[in-house]
Amino acid sequence: MELVTIGEVIATRQLCLVDDPSREILVKIGKPQLSEHNDYICPIQVTGIGEERVYGIYGVDSVQALELGMRALGSELQRLNTQHQGRIGWGDAPKGWFGFPIDTKL
Repeated sequence: MELVTIGEVIATRQLCLVDDPSREILVKIGKPQLSEHNDYICPIQVTGIGEERVYGIYGVDSVQALELGMRALGSELQRLNTQHQGRIGWGDAPKGWFGFPIDTKL
């Protein structure tokens, strides 16, 4: 199932570049949906930085798809932050922490 749009967004998180706080980086989590394989797919996207592609993360049910989607977002934000020399920030959170679990196996 190729995802072109994120569909219904169920959660967002706003980040920024620390040296350009007006530049909005938005993390979006879409509603997990039944796939054509009878498992679930959770659409995720980061906009305002990078390629802005919608990724579909699969799980055996909607909860697992959501959990794995959040892990994938944590890994993607870590990758983007490294690519942008640690300049991505989230409020007053410690540098490099965005509130998502990081799955080192992805």
